[in-house]
Amino acid sequence: MAQDATSTIEVPVDVALWVRAEAFRRGTTTEEVVTEVWDEYFESHRDELRQELERVAYAIRSRKAPRILAALLSPGGASVLSKLYPPPASA
Repeated sequence: MAQDATSTIEVPVDVALWVRAEAFRRGTTTEEVVTEVWDEYFESHRDELRQELERVAYAIRSRKAPRILAALLSPGGASVLSKLYPPPASA
């Protein structure tokens, strides 16, 4: 049987404030707002995410993963990731 997992993440203050305001406006919880936004993101980026996962799977199968991980864990890796996957724009 699958169990729910919870994690705490840090988000920019403006994003946290938007989520709280949106939850209040809807009369719902912040968790429900985040879940909905998360689902919408995955739905609208399905093909892009599938291609990225296929690329990562290929890298793992071709033994390129250690080099990719080393690059992402390098001092510049976080900068590269933030450029590839910027935080959502504030509403």
